Amino acid sequence: MNTIFKKRESRPVSVLCDNFELSDIVLKIITARGYQTEAQIKKFLYPSENDLHDPFLLQGMRQLTQRLYSAINNNETVVIYGDYDVDGICAAAILSDYLAGNGVNVYPFIPDRNNDGYGLNEDALTKIIEDCMPDLIISCDCGISAHKEVEMALDLGVDIMVTDHHEAPEQLPRCVIVNPKIKGQDYPFDMLCGAGVALKVVQALGGLKAASKYYDLCALATVADLVPLTDENRSLVVLGLQRINSDQVNIGLRMLCQYLGLNRNITSSDLAYKITPRINAAGRMGDAYRAFELLTQKDKAKIMDIIKDISQDNQKRRDICDELHIEALDLISEIDLINQYAIILHNSQWEKGLTSIIAAQLSNEYRRPCFLLADSGDCYKGSARSIEGINLFETLSSVSDIMMDYGGHAQAAGFTIKKENLEEFKTRVNNYIKQQYEKKLFLPYSVYDLEIDESQITLGLIKELELLEPYGFGNPRPIFKLKTESLSAEFMKNKCEHLLAQTPEENTIVCFGYGKFIELMNVSADFELGVELSINKYRNREYPSITLRDINFTQINAVPDEDKIHAQALKLLMYNSNQSPKYDIIKEDKLSKIIDYDRLYGTLLLSYDFDSYKKVVEKGVISEYFVHNYIYSTTPNNYNRVTLGSDFDIDFGGFDRIIFLERPLKDSVISHINQKTNAQVYVIDRPYDPEILRGLCARRASFVRAYAILQKCGEGKDNFFTSFYDYVKDGIISYKQLMFCLIVFIELGLLKVDWRDFGVYADKTKKASLDDSTIFNFIKEQVDN
Repeated sequence: MNTIFKKRESRPVSVLCDNFELSDIVLKIITARGYQTEAQIKKFLYPSENDLHDPFLLQGMRQLTQRLYSAINNNETVVIYGDYDVDGICAAAILSDYLAGNGVNVYPFIPDRNNDGYGLNEDALTKIIEDCMPDLIISCDCGISAHKEVEMALDLGVDIMVTDHHEAPEQLPRCVIVNPKIKGQDYPFDMLCGAGVALKVVQALGGLKAASKYYDLCALATVADLVPLTDENRSLVVLGLQRINSDQVNIGLRMLCQYLGLNRNITSSDLAYKITPRINAAGRMGDAYRAFELLTQKDKAKIMDIIKDISQDNQKRRDICDELHIEALDLISEIDLINQYAIILHNSQWEKGLTSIIAAQLSNEYRRPCFLLADSGDCYKGSARSIEGINLFETLSSVSDIMMDYGGHAQAAGFTIKKENLEEFKTRVNNYIKQQYEKKLFLPYSVYDLEIDESQITLGLIKELELLEPYGFGNPRPIFKLKTESLSAEFMKNKCEHLLAQTPEENTIVCFGYGKFIELMNVSADFELGVELSINKYRNREYPSITLRDINFTQINAVPDEDKIHAQALKLLMYNSNQSPKYDIIKEDKLSKIIDYDRLYGTLLLSYDFDSYKKVVEKGVISEYFVHNYIYSTTPNNYNRVTLGSDFDIDFGGFDRIIFLERPLKDSVISHINQKTNAQVYVIDRPYDPEILRGLCARRASFVRAYAILQKCGEGKDNFFTSFYDYVKDGIISYKQLMFCLIVFIELGLLKVDWRDFGVYADKTKKASLDDSTIFNFIKEQVDN
């Protein structure tokens, strides 16, 4: 098991098929996403302005518009208090531009992420009031939790109103509030983003014609803020994309798209993955007001300067995030991942503006809620991201008594705590999550829409699927499940990170990022593949394209070449130690008593003998929730797992029970594990497979030949891993013979291998004798005997 595939629920659609010129497949996908009636399906397929709801159904909208009419008529000074992310910036840009265009003296304020923090801030409000003496302050994308700050502004004699979309706490600010999340109002949709709420204000003030000018900014914010692309949001994004792809688009947004080479057919994916990171980079790496200027400035030269500036910041952001991710992984290695279901990390050096990115990345990698905290004076500012089914806002509410402030949604939140409360926060959050949520929520799973046969993959189907766009949160690109008992994979040309896999029906599946799993993709197993479908255009012709997104197999049925498993057993000889190994020898029939079937985490089974692996699997000793790995780990998480031919790319600290299904070649590998973890190590009383050593040659001529091959692997543009694999595939040398020679050369210092990047480096000045290698002498002795 690597990914549990879950199918979206749907109802039979035979009654509906006659009413739409669509295939049964597409209609099943639509109904599974909640569109059950003919009217709902038509609205989904053909969104329009008619789908936009009456803004006056929003509680507080009439009072807000009346106050703004007064501001317009009296040429008042109005502060628009936004936020530093895409949503808050777009919301502020929408309201600022509209009000300024109607005679209001607008003072836009975008808080500094580090100095001001999220939301209304007393110091910032005090300075704003001192600087411009506003008649009115309106918040955008914030304020729902700011009852103290609102009171302060009112005490200073300034009107203040809140527009927001975040979850509403029990105590609300004592002012006019427009927020679709507040319970008990008539508005039929509560999932607008902050810019969506701002757009509704403009719609209430000036009608749809006035609001239509800002569809592009609203669409950008809706996609960026990960609100579901359903109901009104779907219509707003469709209308916004139409404007973005027209000559009426916001000038700053148009120039940014052109700078990125997006000149036509801009999609929601472009907004999410190309536009959003650059606008967010302005606030993460410096002054977020630059992004506001980008969307409100008319001077093209200034706009271009901003675009270049934030693009450089975005690259810096990516580089720093890579470093932060590595630091976070080091901290995770110190956590009790067996008993703690949440990842809670803090580092005084982290950039507060980047913690949310890393939290999202770690939450996805480890399938757990993740809370990252950075220093902010005498307190910690935190960002949290979660997995489906685990509500962050409710979790933070459970510890509200030790929080300074918090807010957000089910899947994303921000919070502040005093430093002395950190340990209590860790304990209580972990206890709450373990008590409130079922274990199955933490398992790796992927939702698919339909299981289809390869014969159903046609251009016609893929073109029909385009009607489901725009894709995004709440309306993901459809995932189809394919089943097959075998795959044949090879490296994509000159790109060892990616694979091209052939099915028995000779369909090609593009496997981005699966390069190191080439061995897995060539075994015989009951594969379940989660794939996306698209159109590939080549030389004015169109072809169906299949892209792998997830893969699952319950067990390995057969391997094409056990030579590779044996080579992995040899590779363990690299892990040497002078310490005495600590382990218990057990009989095979005692294995089930060692495994704790109530736990998700912490048990690791290792085998370098396919017969040992198969015997344990077929006897049902391991549960269906064990992850099966072949050579390389498919997840950094410490799920219970059984690995055949493990490459030891594992954080052993996440396991407290490590079991060898047969004896290793040397006990020194166990000593190596003892140094990495306090886990109890068990070894089943079964000898290693003698085939591991069969066929190995310890003659000097074999090493001379292998050294020449390995040197070539590291030369030129060819990647070491692909070259290594090609020499073996072509029958020039066996996999385990080449591995034997390689680990001897590494021990002698003649070669150095970067296993992560698969690079090999030769020290041509180094001289050594094979007899100086303990690995060589050990294997030679075994082979000679």
